Amino acid sequence: MTDSARSLEIATLGGGCFWCLDAVYRGIKGVTKVESGYAGGTLPSPSYEQVCSGRTGHAEVVRVTFDPTVISFRELLDIFFVIHDPTTLNRQGADVGTQYRSVIFWHDDAQRRVAEEAIRELEASDRHDARIVTELAPAPEFFVAEPYHQDYFNKNPGQGYCRAVVAPKVAKARKAFFEKYALVALAMFLLHGCIQVEDAKKPPKIDTTSSGGAVITPAKPGATTPMPDTYGADSATPIRGAGPTEIAALQGDSTHTLQLDSTPASAPSVVDLAVLQSEMIVPVSGVNRSTLHDTYNELRGGGTRPHEALDILAPRGTPVLSSTNGRVLKLFNSKAGGLMVYAADSTNHFILMYGHLDAYAPGLADGQPIVRGQKLGIVGTTGNAPANTPHLHFAIARSANVNEWWKGTPVNPYPLLTAKSP
Repeated sequence: MTDSARSLEIATLGGGCFWCLDAVYRGIKGVTKVESGYAGGTLPSPSYEQVCSGRTGHAEVVRVTFDPTVISFRELLDIFFVIHDPTTLNRQGADVGTQYRSVIFWHDDAQRRVAEEAIRELEASDRHDARIVTELAPAPEFFVAEPYHQDYFNKNPGQGYCRAVVAPKVAKARKAFFEKYALVALAMFLLHGCIQVEDAKKPPKIDTTSSGGAVITPAKPGATTPMPDTYGADSATPIRGAGPTEIAALQGDSTHTLQLDSTPASAPSVVDLAVLQSEMIVPVSGVNRSTLHDTYNELRGGGTRPHEALDILAPRGTPVLSSTNGRVLKLFNSKAGGLMVYAADSTNHFILMYGHLDAYAPGLADGQPIVRGQKLGIVGTTGNAPANTPHLHFAIARSANVNEWWKGTPVNPYPLLTAKSP
C-alpha cells in the first residue's frame, strides 16, 4: 500500500505477541511508524481482552509504515522470518491461540508475490525442519490496539514478559540486521547491553528455562533458601499485611476463601473451558506439564463441598507466574492460604487463585492488568503449607461475576494443564 504524498508503504504482519514485533521494527532505518493492533477477525473494533479470548478471529499484528527507497518489503520480511517461528500453527512459544498465528496481510499484488517468493525460498532452505504455516491473505481492516500496547517494550523493559520473551527477540534482530538500525536505536541497545555486562560480573541470579519464557531465580546451590527480601532489588518484596478490611467476614477464614456458587450462571461451558485451556501455562517457573501429578489434587469439604485445587511442588522462592492474561482481582492474606493472588482470566469468566506465596512481585496491585508468564510472587510456606514442602496452591473457579472474587464453582486445574491444548 502506498502513501502517494510521501511515497510510503505499509506492511501488516503477525507473528505472536505484537509487543515483540513492535519492538523489533522500531528504530529500523526507513521505518517511519509502527502500530500494534488487530486484524483478520469478524468483530469490529475489538478490545485486547476480546482478541485474547480467541473468539474474534483477529491476529495480533503490527502495521509498519516504511519508505521503500530505504528499506524494501522483502527486507522487512527477512527480519520477520528471523524473529518468529513460522512453522508453529497458531502458536509462538507459550503463546497459544489463533491470535498468535503467523500471518502476512498483503496490501497489493506486488507484496503478495514478494511474500510468496520469500516463503518458497525459506521452504527450500534448511532453516526449518517443519513446513512453513505462515498465512497469506489480503489486508483486512486494521484496528489500532489500546494506547498502552504501543511501544510497550520500550516503556516497560523490566516487565517479566518483556525481559524473558521480547528482549531476546530484539537482541536477535539487532544482531542479525545490525546495519539496518538507526544509530539512536543501536545506542539504546548498546546501553542495555552495557547494563547486562555489568550485571554479569555479579554472581548469577537470573536463569531462563524452556517453560514458556519463565524466569527462575534459583537459590544458591547447597545453601538454605533465604527469605525473599535477601534476594536483591529485582526479587519479590515480602508483603505480610492483613486481609482487605472491606471483606471483614473473610479475614478470619480458617478453611478457604472461595465460596461455592451453584447457580447455573456460574457453571463453565465446554467452550469456556476450551478457551481457558488453550491459554493456560503452568504457573510455576521451571515446572513442565509432564511433571505434574494428579496425587497433588485436593478435594476439600468432606465430600459435601468439593474444592478442587492443584498443589505444585517447587523450591521456596521459585517465581509464581500468571497462568493467563487478565487482571488482578485482589491480593489477600488468609489463615489457610497465606499470601494469595486472585486474578481474572482474559475472558473475565474465571477466577484463578495463587496461594501460599512468601511474597508478591514488586508493584503488584489490585486491578492491575497482567499477562501470561508475568511474575506474581514466589513460592512459599505461608498459610497451612508445610515448611518442609513448599508449593503453589493453584485453584480455579468459574463465576457469573468475577468481581465477586470470593465466589465461584470449582474447576479442576489438573486436566486443563496436563491435557493437550486444543
